[in-house]
Formats: sequence, C-alpha cells, structure tokens
Amino acid sequence: MVQEIGSFVVTLILGAANYLVKDVAAPGIVALGIVVLLVAFTAAFFLKVFQRRKAVKWLTREIQNSATGTEFSRDIDVLSASIRESSTNKYRRQLAAAWGKYKEMLVPHEEDGEGRASQCRPTVHVS
Repeated sequence: MVQEIGSFVVTLILGAANYLVKDVAAPGIVALGIVVLLVAFTAAFFLKVFQRRKAVKWLTREIQNSATGTEFSRDIDVLSASIRESSTNKYRRQLAAAWGKYKEMLVPHEEDGEGRASQCRPTVHVS
C-alpha cells in the first residue's frame, strides 16, 4: 500500500517535471504564479495587521477618554458598556472579551478620599 502511494507520487512529480521541460514558457508561468501567491498572502497578512492595529487604537482611545484616574474609576461601567456596544468586528470583539476579563480583576477602593480601581491577583480572592 505504501509503495503504491509512493510510486503514484513519483509518477505525478516526474510527469509534472516532464511537462515543465517540454514547454518553454512553463517555468515562467510557474514563477509568475508563485509571485502572485506571494503578493496575495502578503496583502492578506497586512490587511489583518492593519485591522488589528486599528482595533487596538480604538480601545486605546476609549480608555484614554478619561482625563484622570478618578474619572476612569468612576466611569468604568460606562466605559465597559461602550466597549461592548462598539465591538462591531472580530478584532474589536476579541479586545472587548479581553477587556471584560481584565475588568473582572479590578477592585474598587478609596485612595486619598477618591474612588479608584486597581488590579488584584486572583490568589487574593482564593485565599
């Protein structure tokens, strides 16, 4: 069974190589196809990177809308709702899910008479 598959693959490769040798333009066409695939995959990669960066910049702007830490802490629920509602594409939804997990770790507390939110380790809750 394995030898039959191996023989088939060898025959297939030698047949393709024989075809490429017979036609003068074939190597150029193959090279052009490889270049087209390279350009297509590169464009797809850069499109994904662009969309992800755009989503990160969006979340950064949402977070930086608060002028002070106190204002950020006070309006954290409004910010979280805004992030959930504005997550319109795949990358924003991924960031909104990460923000939700991050927000679960925030613990409100008073500092100098002002409300603040700070991050707490899960082990504090478990102990």
